[in-house]
Amino acid sequence: MFARLHVSGLGPLEDLTIAAAPAGYTEIAGASECGKSTLVEALCLALWGVAGDGRPFPVEAIRDGCPRATIEATTARGTVLRRSLTRSRIQSRELGSGEDLQVFTREEDLAARLGPVGQRADLGRLVVVPFSWGPLLGRELGRPLRDLLLSALPSGDLRSEVARQMGSHSLRDSDPLDAAGAARLQTAANRSRDEARGRLDSAKARTTTAIPPAVVDQAAVETARGLLEAAAAWDAHQVAMDRHEAARRARATAEAARDDWRRRRAELGERPAWDQTDLRVATEKVRRLETDVANARQGHQDADLGHRDATRALEATRATFRDLRTAGDRCPTCERPGWTGAATKIEKAEAEGKRLSGVVANRLQVMEAAAEKLAALERDLIAARGELEVVERAGSEPRAWDAQMRALGPEPQVPMPATAPPGPKMARPELDQVEDARRVLRDAVEAEGARKRAAVEADRARAELAEATTEWERADREAQRVEILVAACRRAPSEIARAQAEAFGDLGPVEIRFPEKETKQTPEVEVLVDGRPWWLASTGRQVVADLWLRSAIRRLSGLAALPIVVDRTQDWSGDWPEVPGPVWFLRTTAGPLMTRVRP
Repeated sequence: MFARLHVSGLGPLEDLTIAAAPAGYTEIAGASECGKSTLVEALCLALWGVAGDGRPFPVEAIRDGCPRATIEATTARGTVLRRSLTRSRIQSRELGSGEDLQVFTREEDLAARLGPVGQRADLGRLVVVPFSWGPLLGRELGRPLRDLLLSALPSGDLRSEVARQMGSHSLRDSDPLDAAGAARLQTAANRSRDEARGRLDSAKARTTTAIPPAVVDQAAVETARGLLEAAAAWDAHQVAMDRHEAARRARATAEAARDDWRRRRAELGERPAWDQTDLRVATEKVRRLETDVANARQGHQDADLGHRDATRALEATRATFRDLRTAGDRCPTCERPGWTGAATKIEKAEAEGKRLSGVVANRLQVMEAAAEKLAALERDLIAARGELEVVERAGSEPRAWDAQMRALGPEPQVPMPATAPPGPKMARPELDQVEDARRVLRDAVEAEGARKRAAVEADRARAELAEATTEWERADREAQRVEILVAACRRAPSEIARAQAEAFGDLGPVEIRFPEKETKQTPEVEVLVDGRPWWLASTGRQVVADLWLRSAIRRLSGLAALPIVVDRTQDWSGDWPEVPGPVWFLRTTAGPLMTRVRP
């Protein structure tokens, strides 16, 4: 409950602070245009970031010369709600106690912190703003006001009520329960029914297609078939004769090729005698010696490598011996003379040198033996290759004969002579007779094909008609069911509200009615003052009725922290109802804006 409201930079209020009774009555008086109504807009901006009618707050309301409008509402417990709005529509939101204010970058986060006051903004504006329910009553037959009143009333089972309203028609789990959703579903159902009707009409039109009669002269067809059979027989005979002539020519060509082959074979004579054993032996000997030479060459290389390694080791030992002789008995670590181990070192180096000299000599002998063996094998290989060349020259004539025999190939085969095929027994038809016969059969086939296609198309059209009829009947039933659903969704909230209307309690001169839905133009809700439509009451009576109604809405919605702002209180001269505070009374008087707490 607010105890203080500070407004700066908004409309006529350059910098104003008012004190209010957190739970009582506060009177705000002043001349016209002094900013009384601006306080209502400022409170809506602070709480919900919008104008009193729920639309975006007009930046034009920011006072000229001020970069922003700032509203700061303080509760009786010291909690501060501060919001500012710039001309570029940038809002800042802060909530907290003392200097510890938390900044909220999103409206949803601030609404969550404010609890029901922030999360039920539509009902909150209905409580705070005078006569804010009037425009809702004038839209869509009062459905927006009815829905807000239902949200404040104790909850009812909407699904059960809609199902009851639909009577014998089923309510599906996927069906919407609100009138707008049901209307969208009805539009889709009507569209589906219209589309199904269009497919049904199209299917009916296709079933009227007549099957063309098969006009065929069977005698002419049989005659044409006989002519074509004769033509086919003569064509086959001609093909057979062409094959016979080709076979005869092929046999003559084969006989000529055979005779030529026999002549060339006679010219070639018998194969010269030659024993291939000598060639095989000579070849194997060359291959064996090539392998031995390769092994001997590898052995010579290995012996040479061993001799070089031994020579390098001997040279290193000799260098060490010379270094030791030069150093004498000087210690290699501390450089002092008289080292007793010098002689031992020299003796060891000398002994190692003698040993390595023997190794070098031995390796040299091995290398020389390997070189001699390699040279002997290479000489043997040269000699064997010479022998192979002699043997190969001796076999050149038989090989030449073998090559000529391979080039000559096998003796060509001559096929058996073929017998000429007998001619057909039927007379050979003329070309124009064949063409006429083909035309007769083609026309007959086309006529029969057209008849079969028409029959198949008729069967398909009948099947499609049956399917389209079933689909249209289903779509029509669904459209009728959805139409009833729409009416039920429109009636159900009013029926629930009528059953729950007792929760409003004492409304003074106000009566809220949820009339029976007799026609589409029957309003969803009616607000009566003294038994008549509210707009027929006097201005003062309307002001009192507005206070009664919004007090009941505040009580039912649990928004007791919000003040009820009563405008034009100067128009009422009677007693005010005893409604719980906080209530702000706006009164137009002469003089500047003033506030006071009253009983």
